[in-house]
Amino acid sequence: MLSSSRSILAVAFIICQFFQSTTALAGVANVGGTYRYGHISWTSNQNDVDFVLEIVFKRNISGVSYWKGSAPDGLSQVGDEIFLIGRESPQFYFGDGMIEMVPKMHVTAYSVNEDWVQGEYRKTYTYSNPNNNGQPWIAKFSGCCRNSNLMNNKDASFSLTALVDLSLANKSPRAHSLPVITVPINNPRMYIPSDDNTDTAVSWHVATPWEVGNAASFDGNSYMSMSLAPHHDVAYGTNAQWCDNSAPNNPACFFQALRTAALPAAVTLEGWVRSNREAGGYILSTGRGPDAETARNTFSSLAIQVNHTHVTVGHEVKGVFVYPDRHERTFAVCSNVRLAEDDVCTLGMTRRWVHIAVIRYHNPLTTEQNAVGLKVSYKVMVNGETLEMVRYPVRPREQLYASLGGNEHEVGETDLLDAPVKGQNVAAFGRTLHLIFGGFRGGDTTKDGYFVGMMDEWRVWNGAISDVDVRERMKTLLTPAKEPFLGDPSSTATNTLLALWSMDLMCPLGTPPGQGCAVAALSPVYPKDAAGQAALMAHTAGGGSAMTAEPDDSGVMTWESAVSEVALAGLRGEVLLNTAHGPGLYQVSLTLALSGGRARVGLDFVVTVQDAAYDAGAMAWALAQGGAHAGNMFVPSLTVTGYVHPLGECAALVVPPRPEEAPADLTPFMFPCQLSSFAGFPLHLTLTATDLDANSTVGFNLGALPAGMSVSLAEAHSRATLDVAWTPCPAQVGLHALCFDATDRSPSAPSASSPMTCAHLNVTPDPAPEFDIRPGMTPATVGALTMGEETVVELYATDGNCMDTLTMEAVEGSLPTGAQLSPPLGPVPGACSSVHRQLRWTPAYNQGGWE
Repeated sequence: MLSSSRSILAVAFIICQFFQSTTALAGVANVGGTYRYGHISWTSNQNDVDFVLEIVFKRNISGVSYWKGSAPDGLSQVGDEIFLIGRESPQFYFGDGMIEMVPKMHVTAYSVNEDWVQGEYRKTYTYSNPNNNGQPWIAKFSGCCRNSNLMNNKDASFSLTALVDLSLANKSPRAHSLPVITVPINNPRMYIPSDDNTDTAVSWHVATPWEVGNAASFDGNSYMSMSLAPHHDVAYGTNAQWCDNSAPNNPACFFQALRTAALPAAVTLEGWVRSNREAGGYILSTGRGPDAETARNTFSSLAIQVNHTHVTVGHEVKGVFVYPDRHERTFAVCSNVRLAEDDVCTLGMTRRWVHIAVIRYHNPLTTEQNAVGLKVSYKVMVNGETLEMVRYPVRPREQLYASLGGNEHEVGETDLLDAPVKGQNVAAFGRTLHLIFGGFRGGDTTKDGYFVGMMDEWRVWNGAISDVDVRERMKTLLTPAKEPFLGDPSSTATNTLLALWSMDLMCPLGTPPGQGCAVAALSPVYPKDAAGQAALMAHTAGGGSAMTAEPDDSGVMTWESAVSEVALAGLRGEVLLNTAHGPGLYQVSLTLALSGGRARVGLDFVVTVQDAAYDAGAMAWALAQGGAHAGNMFVPSLTVTGYVHPLGECAALVVPPRPEEAPADLTPFMFPCQLSSFAGFPLHLTLTATDLDANSTVGFNLGALPAGMSVSLAEAHSRATLDVAWTPCPAQVGLHALCFDATDRSPSAPSASSPMTCAHLNVTPDPAPEFDIRPGMTPATVGALTMGEETVVELYATDGNCMDTLTMEAVEGSLPTGAQLSPPLGPVPGACSSVHRQLRWTPAYNQGGWE
């Protein structure tokens, strides 16, 4: 019997420790946004889920003592633990109602030049069930705030989500990136590596933050309806009963504000709308429900409609004829001087997101609650700017309001109109009234109509919201648990949130991005209690269907994506940046998931767009002068060298150094290509940074290193090298990534960094040697031999591990008498590690038979 063997190298095992501790937070209101990067991933064992948060914050925060560390500059370095801080305490939501503060992180990387510190927070959490009644658990890490110098979403809150359904996956994919990636403005493309260590590919998508969610899309044949009948008689009666102070989301307040009662001084309705046709349509109204095709004591107490250039608001009043009287006022978008040069005026409102706010003032001429003598007036704002009516009544405004005892009226406010409801109509009116999104179904059935377009983030307030508050809040996603202004709806002096619909719905897993899914029912975000949500749930009706839709990501509303395109290619994310704002800092938010959208997790990082152009003569990126990098002439360049055995055009095996050869340029094998290595064997790479600016000193930025990897820096002004050494453990079999860039620093000019480079490292088990039985190599069988004649059998053995030294020997006592193995004859052509010998045997005449 023949056997092959190999030399075995010692393996160094590294044990990594991770720490958790208690909360310590302080105000950093004057620091600005400190958050830079975040990524959430997880693995599981049955219902136990191990979450890993990789997070990056500003490193140098002056005046914050517990942000210090053990580095020579007094700040944090690898191995330190630091408290997490922010304008909002960072929190981890597990999706089942449990919330945990995220107090500390264990530092894994940092950059002095780019002023960031990276760390990990690990948490094991046990879920009661594999999923949330068939839907994934939605785990979320959130806090505030993003960088104050961003071109998009500056100072905004951050939120990373992870979908956990343990019946579909036992782990999530994991991305690898530097916290800050640099690209030139004329080539803003980057590649982000990931690993999942499963048999499925990873898909990449542009992220929509969970709080932004969806919009609701209406097709012109559908609407969403919510009956107001359950709210009609609740706590209604004397003044003391009206809007009970003990129930701050009392539905009676909501109903009476929409009906027009005397006590609520005003009601404000606001939200975002995108009409898909110039004729527009009704976006919100009250009126008949889906079961009332004819108007029986039902008419509209409020209606808002838009078209290409105008907003019309009003209501119906029960008249003496078949149909009720209509009291409407129309406002022109271009009537506001601040909108005159805006696209919403010059190009119109169609096919663009606009914010509509309508305030209705309730002006009692008596003190009776049954609205006898009640008058109303309206005010309309578009994108936070007050509009004027198209045609104002002939009388001067001051005469119109004389009956109010000289009460001052708002700029843009209409004349006084009869209120929708008289006392004798209240009971019948309340039993049939519905709130309608996306349509009009009033007492005048000839005016019925439905909306074609989208709606998002609609709010109803008790009180008149000021112009300033509208402008400040319209781009802010309200979180009811955190807002200070929910207030007491019994107070007419307080602007109180009565209801909020975010239009969000989680589509089933596997729904293609951008396709959307049907919306059967829409629960409000506020009221947040179960009873309030059930009472204010709107249901889809009509001949069509309401669908979820992608919200705005251009920055008009609450979120601006910095990504133009994401390519889906296996384990890589190819990202093309949208640099419409020019050079500067951009926040990029992506998601990555397993096939079918399973185990989707979020990734946030910052991209620095440099105003640089490639100088072919200098073979370097030249920085534009006079801007952010004045005095710094060139971006440092970066090369990676080492010894490899090519496995194809885009893959290579790392091999030991060969003193007789110069190291090869490994740039062609950097990500999205792949380098391979074997567990238990050393891997060596050399990074070299050079800068044509003689006065610059160059160095490197590195992301978190795989456990056990070490680096050694040799710095010499405008040229530096970094030796990377790693012996992966058997437990580290799988995909890993090392991401880095070259960066310069100068006492007289701002620093610049090269584009990010990543080495995607595939660690595999050390393979066993095997005989090469390809045609013309080692024969699988040997036929009959002739006594007295020599037979030569070629024996070839190979090993995929180039660091193995192969030997081939016969098992003791297994060779026939007279048979011999030749000395090694040289390597097998094209093999990484191999041995070639010959078996020679001349059978004697007494050796007939089988051996």
